[in-house]
Amino acid sequence: MIFDTVIFNFLRSFVGKIQFFDWLIIFLADDLAYVLVFAALVYFVFIKNRILQWRLFLSALLAVILSRGIITELFHFFYNHPRPFFALSFEPLIQKLNSNSFPSGHAAFFFALSGILFFENKRLGIWFFIASILMGIARVAAGVHWPTDIIAGFLVGILSAVISRRIIGT
Repeated sequence: MIFDTVIFNFLRSFVGKIQFFDWLIIFLADDLAYVLVFAALVYFVFIKNRILQWRLFLSALLAVILSRGIITELFHFFYNHPRPFFALSFEPLIQKLNSNSFPSGHAAFFFALSGILFFENKRLGIWFFIASILMGIARVAAGVHWPTDIIAGFLVGILSAVISRRIIGT
């Protein structure tokens, strides 16, 4: 797909030029996930209303399980879409993954979490969306995803957040 190739090549053009950019791509693609999960857990812990706290936590849990554990895995099972480093034979900046790339499980997980947080706290949700977008861009630059993998992960994540919110009722 031309869209994937153009965006992918543009983002990959920054790799290997400046060490700081490579470090930033690796941090955003891999390590930012831990920061976001920790920040979400801290947010959940400090919610004073215990009923809301549990409903929000369960809603987030359901959304990430639905997005990452069910929907993306169904796509991976039925649709073979090789990762860029495999298709183009190069070494990615982060750990090689053996699964299919469409849709991005990272994007699905973190956009689902961002959506749940956005429904409850707009400001925090926007920050999580920004961080998730940066993570997605970095995963493309790192060579483990195509842009459409991230876009599909976004859609799966948002859909999962909406479904979870309707089921749990936060």
